[in-house]
Amino acid sequence: GMARLAGAPQVYCKLSGLWNQAAQGADADGLAAYAQHLLACFGAGRVLWGSDWPVLELAGSYPAWHAAARSQVPAADHPLVFDISARRAYRLPSTR
Repeated sequence: GMARLAGAPQVYCKLSGLWNQAAQGADADGLAAYAQHLLACFGAGRVLWGSDWPVLELAGSYPAWHAAARSQVPAADHPLVFDISARRAYRLPSTR
């Protein structure tokens, strides 16, 4: 279904909420396959990171989820996923 959604160029996808949807006690690092699937479908230019805070606290901590997400996204794609994609999706000005 995600691949079908990715076919619509105006659709963005948040890398968010995955840890809360995983089995109770799941490790955030175990979500890498899902993150990779989203990046493969949408490309880093249409994936944006979301903290899912405060609901995230039911599964783990904000720092742990942020670190896991950063480790699951290739370093070269960090500017897109953790900044630029959100600015484009929400039509926010660049701070650069």
